[in-house]
Amino acid sequence: MKLDVMNAVDEENPKSWRQVMASPNKAFWLKAAYDEMSAITGMCTFDLVSEGPDGRRPLATKWVWTTKRNIKGDIEKFKVRWVARGNLQKKGLDYNETFPPVASLATL
Repeated sequence: MKLDVMNAVDEENPKSWRQVMASPNKAFWLKAAYDEMSAITGMCTFDLVSEGPDGRRPLATKWVWTTKRNIKGDIEKFKVRWVARGNLQKKGLDYNETFPPVASLATL
């Protein structure tokens, strides 16, 4: 389905599915969410489970909606990401090691 973002209404980014469903840009957000899920499932990056190892609950997830704009401030794209809530992990339970972000000299 091809949607023309020129017909989009300028509004704040939604914070919940309830806001998405009430948005005048609902069709754009749903298309972006469908594209995100298609990309994730197409890459086989995860398994949808109801229970984690040793009977633990899986890590919670969250949807993040963002409106991408061009230099003039016009809406260019609706972007949706489904992200893991890593901030809910507990050291020793969900992970054992941490690694600080390190930039190489060539990157700088």
